[in-house]
This record gives sequence, structure tokens and C-alpha cells, in this order.
Amino acid sequence: MKKTLLTLLLLTSFNLISQDKPIDKSYQDYFNFHREIPYLHFNKTTFLQGENVWLKAYVLNQQTQKLHKHTTNLHVTVYNEKGEHKLSKLLYVKDGIAIGNIKIDSTFTDKSYYIKAKTKWMNNFYEDETFSQKIKIVNGSSTLTTKTENNFDLQVLPEGGHLVESTISTVGIVVKDSKNQGVKIKSGIIVDSQNKKVAAFNTNQFGFGKASFSYEPNNRYKAIVVTQENKTITRDIPIAKPQGLTLIISNPNSSYIKATINTNKSTLQNNSGKKYQVLVHNASSSFKSSFTLKKEHKSYNLIYSTKKIPAGTNIITVFDENGRPLLERVFFNYKKSLSTAIHSSFKRIKRDSIMISLTNNNKNLKYLSISFLPNQTKSYDLTNTMFSKFLLNPFIKGSIENSKYYFNNTDRKKLADLDLLLLNQGWSKYNWYNIFNNPPKERFEFEKGITITGTINSKKITDSSKLMLFSYESNLFIETPIVDNKFTFKNIYLNDTSYINYTVIGKEKLSKPNIYNNFYPIVNKTNFNPKITFDSIVPFSKSNIDLKDFINNRILDEVEITAKSKKKNKNKPLRGIYGLFDSYRIADGHYPKTQNILAFLRTKGFNISGNYPNETIQNQRGPSSIIMRQQPTSVFLDNQEIVSRFNNDLFMISNMNLSDFDEIIISKSFGGQIYLFSNNDAGINRKGYILKRKTKIGFASEKEYYQPKYFSTNSDIFKDYGAIYWKSNIQLKDKEVRFKFPALNNKYIKMYIEGISENGSIIFQEIEIQ
Repeated sequence: MKKTLLTLLLLTSFNLISQDKPIDKSYQDYFNFHREIPYLHFNKTTFLQGENVWLKAYVLNQQTQKLHKHTTNLHVTVYNEKGEHKLSKLLYVKDGIAIGNIKIDSTFTDKSYYIKAKTKWMNNFYEDETFSQKIKIVNGSSTLTTKTENNFDLQVLPEGGHLVESTISTVGIVVKDSKNQGVKIKSGIIVDSQNKKVAAFNTNQFGFGKASFSYEPNNRYKAIVVTQENKTITRDIPIAKPQGLTLIISNPNSSYIKATINTNKSTLQNNSGKKYQVLVHNASSSFKSSFTLKKEHKSYNLIYSTKKIPAGTNIITVFDENGRPLLERVFFNYKKSLSTAIHSSFKRIKRDSIMISLTNNNKNLKYLSISFLPNQTKSYDLTNTMFSKFLLNPFIKGSIENSKYYFNNTDRKKLADLDLLLLNQGWSKYNWYNIFNNPPKERFEFEKGITITGTINSKKITDSSKLMLFSYESNLFIETPIVDNKFTFKNIYLNDTSYINYTVIGKEKLSKPNIYNNFYPIVNKTNFNPKITFDSIVPFSKSNIDLKDFINNRILDEVEITAKSKKKNKNKPLRGIYGLFDSYRIADGHYPKTQNILAFLRTKGFNISGNYPNETIQNQRGPSSIIMRQQPTSVFLDNQEIVSRFNNDLFMISNMNLSDFDEIIISKSFGGQIYLFSNNDAGINRKGYILKRKTKIGFASEKEYYQPKYFSTNSDIFKDYGAIYWKSNIQLKDKEVRFKFPALNNKYIKMYIEGISENGSIIFQEIEIQ
């Protein structure tokens, strides 16, 4: 008997990618730049008007598989169901994490919206890793969708991309309904031209299956499935090529992964002796192997140790002797290190509150966010989990139905279903034409903060002039040189509610500039074309509360109450952390409002020396110790330190009078501390040397979660769509973390935990609290 099988054992020895090979060098160049992948964890995905979308953003560095430590700007955009821009937010990312919220106010009139998140740097790459989640809005106008006839779609996809005559091949099977949901069929077969059955198959709950058979010459094949409704669907199988190779991956989730390359006699006659390269890669690492076609060998097994293959999604690609990709398959190498867990316990305290205790199972720092919802909730339907977004989506083109299934209590059955999913995805997202010919270029800069550029229209600007920018809301006091009447403030932090103030610092005085300025980044308000889906609104539960009335009354509107407080004379010593304070209320009329602030401070024991703009301040009436008196004096304007031992210039306040301030608090401890609180009624801008502008873009303020005031927490509507609690900023390492929240009359609560540890392990847990 002729030998027809050649097995290549690759269990322990791998050659790293060589720089002198075209494939290797092209691949390395294509993934040279680090890539960002954003993920948003929502407290839920279906909302009542008046609620907030509470979210936590995690930004991954794809190459390191850890949180991205350098990203700061994350653009979050909301679109309506037509893909039209509704609103944008800029989130400030620190150490790969950001926290935000989106108010679902009365302007959210559509039944659904899309929330997308991306960075500007991501525009440098062909592969779109934008985060996208569809949310639904439950309001009084929501109606049930009418039932339509269910149509089915059957697809047959050759594994590796090709079928070859007289060769054992595997085809993937996909069955979807009219809502693009997978269908578990009653039966499925493959028949030849004479209707002879050559293979049988079935599909799982997601509509995925596979079948293997030998495609004989001068024959045609088709797949036939029978649905649970006894509807028969037929699809022709792609025609096989007379010559070529096929690829079959066996991934039993054990100690090895086997790649089988099959061919036929005709191919061997023309290609015997030719060497083929096999690349196993995953965007951040790669290794190669090879095999040579021999006349009597129609099948070649390449066996890879799972210990040598990186954890997560990988790609195997077969190239011919000219470096052209012939076959490709995506597979998953599961390792326990991909995920980690935390231990949680709970107990009821007082009447209707729950105490949650979280402990770490190892020493790695973990970043978590947790959503607490009623046990029967219908409002938590994530398009992606952190697992699928970070580990699967970067490699495949299609969407993933119920992605959380594969990584929640993962077992062999779920991993087998995951392999069926990847088999039916075809070739990976990474296009080899682009890898060989179009490596990414830095067309878009890496954003870090906000940049303001501008021009000052003034003939009085000199080479020594500087532009001062300060913002009370953003605790910002900085200056920059003015060159040819132009200026730039780069990579600064601004809150989106900030006002910015400009003043020019000259040789003799401060002056109000005439400025034209630009803010970067520019908000992208373009629309997009949403993918057509057939989602239906989940039927509302029956309740003794009418839905419309429940929505109109369920959440109390926020009311802002403003009032003028009665000013009292506080000209008396105060006790503080630095000892005794003296407080001076300028508005009480006990001090001459036209007196210069520096002259006033001289009367309080401070020595002002030097000439404008280089005046300095020092306490001369402080403690008896000479060393203590020599300590620098700190000056704070609206709680922002503007004078310190690193910057002792008083130019910021030297031209101000007492009328510019509401209160002045002075401490004589150490070198002294001076707290100046500006008079908002008069405003320091009236002096004529400060230009005040509203920022055109800024980072969204991080708000603390507050619980909606529902009209009823006992109704089915609340149990289906309401929210109980959201905890976003959790860091868990050595110490136990505890927090409590009201249970809102719920005996059973679902706890949804997502997060990531500092070593890249992902946390995903669903826990029921009874």
C-alpha cells in the first residue's frame, strides 16, 4: 500500500519570523503601530426616558493585550435609528479607563439608537475596530411589531476557502431566519447529482454546522436542510477546482491543534517538490512552518502544541512558493489565563439594602464595573462582551450572536460551538493585499488632550509677550509664548463646561487680547449607514400601571434650585488644617474696594518685593522661627494655586483691586497661605485685561451614579426595564471592597460584572443575588 499521509510534528520547535522573508517583513510592518480597541460596558441596553446610559470605557492595546496607558481622548457618539448624528461626547481616558453617562431625555423619540466609540488614532487602520452598541428606548409610543412569515437563508462555506476535486473537504453550514438569528434545524444532508446522500449534518442553536465529504469529479453537490417548521431549503455547494489544496483544522481544545492539508493526484503531478509556507499569526506575534509536496502524499498533518500558540484568536494561512496566500482559517486557542474571576458575597442589611463584598483571587489589580438589575430584566442585551470585542472581533468580519455565551462558564461544548463560529467566518478581517502593499501610515495623529491654536490681532505684541490661559472649572493656569502673533496650547485638559480666560502678559501690564482661536479635536458630526437588522421590540409585560403614565411619572425631573445666600461678617479667626485663618469679607463694606490687592496684603504682614511682572510675596509676620518665615507663600485663586514655591510671580493678581474679590482667607502658618475668592457679581473681567470664552470642546464631566426615582418598583415594567444600581469605578487588589445599595423591593437581583486585570485577564460574570 502506498503511503498517502505525511505528519509533521511541530510540538516543541518553532522558528521565529525571519526579517529577510517578504511575507515576514510585510506582516511585521503592517502591525508595527500599536492599535487601540475600545469597549463600553453599559449598565443596560434598554432604557426608559429620563434614565441615564451609565457606561465605563476600557481601551485595550491590541499588541500587549493590556489596557492602553497612553490614550486620553475617546470619542463617544450617539446616532438615531437612521444613522443620523444626535450628540457627541469626549471622554477622558486615564490608564485605559474612562467613565461617562448619556442622559435619555425627551429628545430621544426614536425606538432605538446606536452608540459608537473610537479614537482618532484608529483612523490610521483599514480594519474598523469602532465599538458599536444598539440601545432601545421604551416610551409611550412603542408598539409591538406584527408577525411576518419567517424566511430562512442557507449558506455553505468551504473551510479554508476552496474545494478541490477528489479531495476530502469540510464545508461550514449557516442557517439564519429573517431576523438574522441562527436556527437549529431538524435535519440536514449533502447529496450528489443522483440525490445520493454523501454526508449528514445538524446545526447548533446559532445555526452553525459542518460536514465533510470527498468532492468527486464530474459531479455536483447540494445541501438540503429541513427546519423545525418542516420547511425544506436547498443550496448548491460551490464547484470544486480540478487542482489545489484544502485545509481542515481540528481543534479538540486539548494539548494540540492539527492542520490537515489535502490535495489530489493531479495537483501532485504538476507541483511535486514545491515548498509551501504556513504562517500562524494573531496581529501581535507569529511563527512559521513549511511542508513540501511529494508525489505519493495526498495529505499533510501539521500538529501544533497549544502551549506554543498564543492564547486567544489565531489565524493559520498557507502560502505557495511565490508567497501568495492560498488557504486561511481562524481558530481559537483557549487558555485559562484569558479570564479571571473575583469572589463576591452579599447580605441584606437594615430593611431594604444589600451589602456587596468583593475579594480578589490573586494579586493582580483588577478594574471592574457592575450593573445590578431586576432578576427578570429584559434590558441587558449586549452586542459584544469584553471577551468578544477584545479577543474575537478584531479578527473576523461578521457579527456574533449572543457573544457572552462562549465565555460564560466556558466548557468543551461552548468551545466546540466557538470553533463552528470561526469556521463559518471564512478568512480573517486582515486583507493580504493590504498587508503586502498598504501598510498603515500615520495620517492621523495620536490625540492627547485638547489643543487650542489661534492668532492675536494686536500690534503691541512683542517677542517677550506671553499669553496666559486660565480656567477655574478645569483648574488650569498655563502660559505660552506668542510668536508672530500666533499661539498654541497643546495637550491640555478642559472640562466641557469650562470657560477659558485669556490675558497677554507684557513688560509693564496685563492686557486684554483680541483673539481668533480654534479648538482641536473637531467633533465629527457625519452620519453613518446602520446595518439593516430585523430586531423587534420586546413585548411589554402586563401591569396594573399604564405604560404611558408610568413613563410620564416614573422618574422625577432634576430641578436646579438657586438662591442668594445672606452674607455674614466672618472677619474672625477660623480653625483649619494649617492653624488659624483670618477671613475678610470684602462685600461687607469694611475695606476700601478700590485698594490694590497687593497693597492690602502688605497690611496683613506680607512682604511684596520686585517690579511688575516679577513681583514676589513672602510672609514677614509668621512664626518666630526664621526657617518657618522663609517658607514660600502660596496663593490660591478660587482654590487653584497660582503662586507657589515653583512659581512665585504675582502678575496674575497684581492689577486687581479688592472689588474683584468676595472673600479673602489668610493663614500665617509656615510661609503663609492666601485664598482669594473672586466676586462673581462684579467679575474680574470688568478690569479690561481678560478675554472670556466658552470652550468649544471639552471632556465630559464624570458624574456619580444616582438612582432614578421610579414611580413604582413593584410593577412588571420596572422588573423588565428598570435599573437597581450601577458601580463603575472599582479597583480590586489586596483589600476587600464593600459597598451597599437599596434593593428597591427586589428579592432576586442579577449582578453583571465586567472588567480586566492589569495583566490582561478578562472578568465576565453573571451572578444571581437571592
